[in-house]
Amino acid sequence: MEYALLLALIAVVTFSAVSFFGSSTGGGFNNSADCIQKAYDAQTLCTR
Repeated sequence: MEYALLLALIAVVTFSAVSFFGSSTGGGFNNSADCIQKAYDAQTLCTR
């Protein structure tokens, strides 16, 4: 039972951190997702 609570707490903290820092990186996570999708579709490589 304690491990489930610990895992849930870690998940909440991780999600909160990604949400917080994701908004301050200027869409960095979205840019990464777009690049991964382009690589999967065998399109041109992403540039910064």
